[in-house]
Amino acid sequence: NAQSIDSLFRQNTMPVNVDHDWRLSGYFSFGTPLRFIKSRINLTVNSTYNRGILFVNARENGVDRWNNSFDVSLENRKKEVIDAQIGARWSFNSAHYSEDDGLDQNFFDQTYYADLTLNIGESWSFGSSLDYTQYRGQAFSGTAAVPLWQAQVSKLLWNDRLQLKVTAFDLLNQNQGISRTSQLNYLEERRYNTLGRYVMLSLGYSLSGFGKDSGNHGIQITTRRR
Repeated sequence: NAQSIDSLFRQNTMPVNVDHDWRLSGYFSFGTPLRFIKSRINLTVNSTYNRGILFVNARENGVDRWNNSFDVSLENRKKEVIDAQIGARWSFNSAHYSEDDGLDQNFFDQTYYADLTLNIGESWSFGSSLDYTQYRGQAFSGTAAVPLWQAQVSKLLWNDRLQLKVTAFDLLNQNQGISRTSQLNYLEERRYNTLGRYVMLSLGYSLSGFGKDSGNHGIQITTRRR
């Protein structure tokens, strides 16, 4: 891209062809049981490096971009009755310019999460999940924190072929509708309207039943209610 800023501080961006633009990505995942607490720990690392060219006011800039994330979680191993997981995820994004370090960009976000599913008897199931995300970066207006809590209850009927589920979303009514991403020549913050707290009723039917070995065949009918 070619980017220019005029005397009125209006920014213009125009796509241009460059000699090269290359990307390198890496992924690592590891999991192992922790027998002394009857659980399992999982580690995941993602990293992407991008080298590109950006013209700023007709001056060529080499741009180095890094997108990195690290995730660690702990879960129980025997899941017949209780399926529980807690974890944390950190993401760091940066962009550095060879000719104008005043355009350098950095931002960071972190998410802490917990998931719990409780199976009672042969037909009842209760579940809940909580995510707490913080967005940080000097290019943005302060730190944004978004807690999201969801809960659901489901019941199997008619020889386990019919599933009735009630799910409550955004129980804390704190969803701010925010997302932040790093592009080649700018950081982007999107804000969008959200439903807020609401409840969804869903009804699913499986031809082979909802058991562990039932497969993925079936018909699902879903209705939504605010």
